[in-house]
Order: sequence, then C-alpha cells, then structure tokens
Amino acid sequence: MPPRTSRRRALQAAGIALATGLAGCELKRRTPSTTTTDGEPTTAPRTDTGGGTGTTPTGTRTTTATPTVGPGRTYTAVVENTIASSALAKLPDVPADVAATVTFDVEQTRRGTETTLFERTIDLPPGETRRFEDAFSTKTNGPSYVVRAKMEKFREVEGPVFRNLSDARRFEEGGFQSPPGTTFEVTIGSTEVQETLVPALRMDVPED
Repeated sequence: MPPRTSRRRALQAAGIALATGLAGCELKRRTPSTTTTDGEPTTAPRTDTGGGTGTTPTGTRTTTATPTVGPGRTYTAVVENTIASSALAKLPDVPADVAATVTFDVEQTRRGTETTLFERTIDLPPGETRRFEDAFSTKTNGPSYVVRAKMEKFREVEGPVFRNLSDARRFEEGGFQSPPGTTFEVTIGSTEVQETLVPALRMDVPED
C-alpha cells in the first residue's frame, strides 16, 4: 500500500500547482482615477496593467473621466447714478455734487460656503456711470451665484431719508432664475415726496 499523504503536504502541492498555472499571466486591477472639477473631485473607472504598476505595456497611463461642469457665461456690471444735481440742490445743506456710495458684489455659493468672485465699492456723483467689463464668470450646472447691489449712503448726507437700499439676485447658470442677458445694470434713482428726496435702487439684467 502506498504511503498516505498528509494534509499539509497536499496543500503545499496544490499551492505549487496554482503558482505554476499563474506563471506568465498578466495581473489587471481596477482603481479609481480622480479628476478635479471646480474644486470638487469626481471619480471615474481606470484600468491599469503591467503587473500592477499603473501603466499599460506601452508605458502610458489610461485615465477616463467625464466632466460634470461645463463652461458658463461672463457678465458685465454697470452702475449708474441717475439722480440729478438739481434734485440734490433742493435739499437744505446738501451739495449739488454729492456722490452716492454703492457696493456691488458677486458670491459663488456651494455647500454652505461663499467665495467672492467680484466686489467693488464706488462713489458715483450725480449723472455718472461706472462700467466693469467682464466682471465675473459662471459655470453651467455648477454652483449657485448671488449678486448684490447696495447703496450705502450719500456722502456727507445724514438722515433717515438716505436709508440703506439694496437689491439682489440668486441664480444657477443655465437653470434656476438664470438671467436672460449678460449685463447687470444697477440704477440709482429718486423720487420727490413732499419736497423730500427719496432715493431708490434697482438691479436689472435685460435680455441681450
């Protein structure tokens, strides 16, 4: 009767046979590739070959990623003070050339954080306009954007009639409340109520 083979020797023999069968085979592994899009990482499958070194037999890494954020639009800001010097001259102790102080700012919002894309605080005398070409750019199907315009005050003028006024717009490029045009127009105006100047501020984005 031939000698009985122990369990240990049987397992060793099976291991040698398995190693022999794998000799010359190419090992392939699937790992994620990372592509950064607008500060947010996205993952896509990648197949690396060549013994797990992460390269193909030709030495070139194969990476496949699908972008999730496309190009958006670029916007211009125009701020105009339409209050006439003659209207200011009717107010007691107010210089006819007094300027209005206006802040225009744009924030990109994502997951509770805000990033300032554009911000200017300017003094506009009566009848003057300030234009900022290509003030900021957005990305389609990306984060939300908040555009604010605020009239801080009339310089050298105090009193409740010159209260703070503001206007704002929130939108997603190509989606929620996306503006029809590419120019944000901020207008400072006024009306006269019982010989008192009442300022007003309005922001529009007319269609291109």
